[in-house]
Amino acid sequence: AVSFRRYRALLGEDHFQLLSAIEFKDEAALQRFLTSDYRKQISDKIDARWGAVLERERAAWEQIWP
Repeated sequence: AVSFRRYRALLGEDHFQLLSAIEFKDEAALQRFLTSDYRKQISDKIDARWGAVLERERAAWEQIWP
């Protein structure tokens, strides 16, 4: 991962109020992460702590500018 950031909503009524963003060098690095044991370990830890109240939405974006 190139960077990992967490955000919380300041404005708006969006259902999702927290955002975690991970930036990868390229799509191949993203695909390796998605199938890695490390990603599963992270998800398991999050589920153990927040699973009862957590609702996830996964999306992938590609930077187009600059």
